[in-house]
Amino acid sequence: MSGNQNDQKDHELISTIQKKNEAKSQKSKFNAEAMDLAWEYYFPQFTPILMKRSPDLSECLLEKVFTVAYCKLEEQIGLGKIQAAVNGPVTGIHSVLDFLAEHGNIRLEELSKTKAGNEEDYRHIDNIKNNRSKGLLEFDRELYKYFDDYARKQYSAISRMDREDIYQDSMLSLVKSILDDCIKITESAIFGLTKAAKLKTYFMSITINLLNKWGKRKQTTDLDSIKELDDDPDGNWGFTEDDFEKLGRAFAKLDDKCAQILDLWSRGFSMREIAEIMGLPDENNARVLAFRCREKLRKIFKQLP
Repeated sequence: MSGNQNDQKDHELISTIQKKNEAKSQKSKFNAEAMDLAWEYYFPQFTPILMKRSPDLSECLLEKVFTVAYCKLEEQIGLGKIQAAVNGPVTGIHSVLDFLAEHGNIRLEELSKTKAGNEEDYRHIDNIKNNRSKGLLEFDRELYKYFDDYARKQYSAISRMDREDIYQDSMLSLVKSILDDCIKITESAIFGLTKAAKLKTYFMSITINLLNKWGKRKQTTDLDSIKELDDDPDGNWGFTEDDFEKLGRAFAKLDDKCAQILDLWSRGFSMREIAEIMGLPDENNARVLAFRCREKLRKIFKQLP
């Protein structure tokens, strides 16, 4: 990429984020434009820079590291430390890519630090990754007893079958995060999960949220409400009543992660709640994933006959 093109893209991204901040809404069209530019233009350049330092970095963690760096960029723009004049240059940074790479590397340094005193979590993660049935069974029993005691005490109105369903959903979410290399224990937290310092704490954050919502939410995807997930609060993606059969077919072609987040979003869960349920680091990660999955659904819809 030429320096001139990069300068133009930097100005475009920073200007768009400034407009989003002025709109004071994550649902403004400027937020969608900024995210689209960040992921489509900067993420492909960001990836080889980070992979050069950490060749074994999983795609899942790479996306999370990029999200952290991008959120830092938004924060600095919001504070006015990075600016793009209307008819002038960008000030406050040398380039957006350099900024993202720098803060991505800072997060990688955190990932390289292991947490002393967390040997049990290391062992559980290792057992799950290597399918050691004895270790898995031990961890499963430990978690289930802790969960079931809590659930029966705090949510006595929920049946045993419902509690077991919630437990299984939570365990599947935890195991999937581990197998996808979406987590790594650091000095301050289990990176890729939450700010929790222990696997058990993270696991219970999922189950408690599901227990609170259980019985209050319908369990099937409300496709009618998905049309409301537009950046324009009054829009409906251009879908009409005649489009819903086709929309349903498009939704069925989504991967499990995208189907889950759009399902949760359509049923009214907040981004913070979605992050907890799906094992994402925070609501910013949930917002980015929701945006990308919504765009994926839109593209699939357009390709269907």
